[in-house]
Amino acid sequence: MGRIFRVACTILLFTMNVRSQSNLIEQIDSLMVQAIEKDVFSGNVLIAHEGKIIYQKSFGYADWETKAPLNDSTMFNIGSNGKDFTQVLICQLVQEKKLAFKDPLSKYLDMFPKTIADKITIKHLLTMQSGMGDYMQSPRFRFGQLRTISSLLDFIKDEPLLFEPGTDRAYSNSGYVVLGGIIEKITGKSYEQNVKERILEPLKMTHSMFIYPDSKNIQNKATGTEISLSNSKRAEQRINPGLVPTSAGGMYASAPDLLRFYEAEMYTNQLLNDELKLKLFSHYDDQPKLTWKEMLSDPRFISALAGGLNGWNSCVTQIPARHYTVIVLSNYDDAGQPAEEVSGRIQNIILEKPYEPLTVPLPQFIYQYISKNGLTDFDKLFDKLIKDNRYVIRGPMMLNRLGYDLINEKKLDWAVAIFKVNIQLFPNEPNGYDSLGEAYMLNDQKELAIQNYKKVLEMDPENINAKQMLEKMK
Repeated sequence: MGRIFRVACTILLFTMNVRSQSNLIEQIDSLMVQAIEKDVFSGNVLIAHEGKIIYQKSFGYADWETKAPLNDSTMFNIGSNGKDFTQVLICQLVQEKKLAFKDPLSKYLDMFPKTIADKITIKHLLTMQSGMGDYMQSPRFRFGQLRTISSLLDFIKDEPLLFEPGTDRAYSNSGYVVLGGIIEKITGKSYEQNVKERILEPLKMTHSMFIYPDSKNIQNKATGTEISLSNSKRAEQRINPGLVPTSAGGMYASAPDLLRFYEAEMYTNQLLNDELKLKLFSHYDDQPKLTWKEMLSDPRFISALAGGLNGWNSCVTQIPARHYTVIVLSNYDDAGQPAEEVSGRIQNIILEKPYEPLTVPLPQFIYQYISKNGLTDFDKLFDKLIKDNRYVIRGPMMLNRLGYDLINEKKLDWAVAIFKVNIQLFPNEPNGYDSLGEAYMLNDQKELAIQNYKKVLEMDPENINAKQMLEKMK
């Protein structure tokens, strides 16, 4: 009797689970219909439960100019999701006792001033508390000029720190390039070779690779797509010339390959043991409050990781207590954060929570607002406007790119207004003043342009672009 009862219970639970998953899939399909109708998403969506794929669909095109189709194995640029691979490699070296989180940068790389390198630890670099900023926001940086981690390190070593190491936090692509340099120094192999040998090959990730501007005959790769303020689409070749994958991000991967990686990272010991997994997912806390087993079963523990750049957006969400993994890869511009917007709503569907309808991307929203209401008091109303409409400004590049889009649309007054708001939000970014200076110069407001370029030099005395522009305007 007892045995029959247990089988009956199992059948009942299985039936309920099937119905629950059927309802979940219906809701996700409904969400994606909305996304396509509003033209806010193109890409692949994969959802796995207990490691098994329960939903996998493609929407839009791999290339919007040629209308090339997407398929399950299409590779996307995953942007800063590549940092997750860097973190795993660093944790593996700690596991192998070749490295310690408390080690100073000066122990491994000698091109940085010792007074700085002695203060920055591996943990500071991992948690973006090193004081290093984003080399790609430097006016000195040009895509395509620097192709290796060593050449990037030579560029980064001259960039000023944003704050004293350990006293604050700022998003840092520079810090993750430095981590790549440390990996290369310790192993004697390139960062790419480490990723291949330590992660891609053991996990049989056959649709993941490093693709360079001059790479030839790459099969089944999506093309990044930028959407203009007037909703026209253009391909990434005209957006990201010279983009090179590094330890800060930029590699390509398919959704099923990423499932292999994130499942192995969290649920097996193929990549890391439980002690290092706990360190990684507790942000390298010296005294984690939970054990790894307790963390996996904690319903509050949700890991959501995103990457984005011009033409691309990716998001991976893991809900360990229910063992769901959601992978959303988009070849639509990250200005509208299409993968993150879709992934966040799928997360709510899984957790049986309500979610807001999908909205137009922030650049188009601001463009439409100014078109209707003008620039009067725009800077004073901006914060409320963003909050009331549930948008989030996640870094200075979002509005900076919008400003340049407005310059391209010949709306120079609008561009000035956007750059000014960006400076209000991110007053410590020299690039913001550089962009505002350029907008003023193009708008024949020479004195204001000079003021802003001088401000850039106050913050970054070696800024070549600001020096050249001031010389040009003499």
